Amino acid sequence: MIHVLSAHLQSARWLSLQLRALEEFIRAPFQLVWSIEDIREEEIPRHKASTRIVPQCGDQAGKLNALAQLVIADARAADLLVFLDGDALPVGPLDGVFDLARRGRLVAVRRDENDGDPQPHPSFCAVSVRQWRAIGGNWEVGPHWRDGTGAAVTDVGARLWATLRERRIEWTPLLRTVHHSLHPVWFGVYANIVYHHGAAFRFPRSRADAAQSRLRHRGEAEREDWLRHVGTHSRELGELVYARLARLEPHSILSRCRDGSLFAGLSTALREPERRLAPEGGNPTPPAPVVGAEFDE
Repeated sequence: MIHVLSAHLQSARWLSLQLRALEEFIRAPFQLVWSIEDIREEEIPRHKASTRIVPQCGDQAGKLNALAQLVIADARAADLLVFLDGDALPVGPLDGVFDLARRGRLVAVRRDENDGDPQPHPSFCAVSVRQWRAIGGNWEVGPHWRDGTGAAVTDVGARLWATLRERRIEWTPLLRTVHHSLHPVWFGVYANIVYHHGAAFRFPRSRADAAQSRLRHRGEAEREDWLRHVGTHSRELGELVYARLARLEPHSILSRCRDGSLFAGLSTALREPERRLAPEGGNPTPPAPVVGAEFDE
C-alpha cells in the first residue's frame, strides 16, 4: 500500500487538483491522508478507494511527523510513505521512484536553487515504512548548514538531512528540471515528475529572495521594501499560474511546463519590483497589474 500524506491550510482549492493528479499517476492502490486546518468538511473531495481526514494545527514539520506516526502504527514495513506538499502534485508516472523506495532508498526533492539547500524537502518524498522507522524519520528544523552566501540556516527537513549524513545513508535527490524567468524557486518541476508551486499557503518569501535583497540593497529598510514587493508580485503570479493549472488535465501539465506555455505572457518576478521602489525614500509606486492569465487548452 502507498500512503500519501499531505497538509492543507485554510484553502481547499488545491485538494481536487492534487487528487486528480494522484489518481492519474499512481498506478497502485493508495490511501490519501490529508491534514486539514481551517477547511470545511464539505469542501474536501474523496479518493475513490480511501481518504483519511486528520484535523491538525501547528507547523508543517509537526503535522507531517504526526501523520507519519498515525500511518506507520498500522502499516506494513513494505508499505510506502509519500510526503507531498499541499501545493505539489505529480506530473508524470511515479513507478520508478516507488521502485527505488521499495529497495530502501529515500527519494526526495532537493532545492539547490533555494540558495543551495542540501536537505530532502517534503514537497515530495517517497520512502518505505521500514526505512522511515529505521532512521527515526523527522521533518523538524534544527541542524544548520551554510547557504550560498555563507550564512548559517535551517529549514524543514534539517533533522532528516543530519540523520542521513551522520549514518552515511545515501538518498536520491530529485532536482529541478524546468526553469523559467518568473522566479528561481517557485513554480518548479523536479525530475520531470513533480510540480511544486511553492508558498501557496503563506506570503511567498524565499531565502533566494533574501540573498538577492542583500546583493541589491545595503539598508535593512530598502531590503524589506524590495522583499515585500517581490513577495506581492510572486503571489500575483501564483494566482495566475494556479488558474492555468486548474484548467489543465494532469497528463498535460508537464508538457505545458516544459514548452513554457504554462508561464508564457506572465511578467518576471524579480526585475519588476525593482522598478517599483521609490527613489530617495519616497513612496513606492503601486504594483502594475499582471496580464496573461488565459491561454487556450
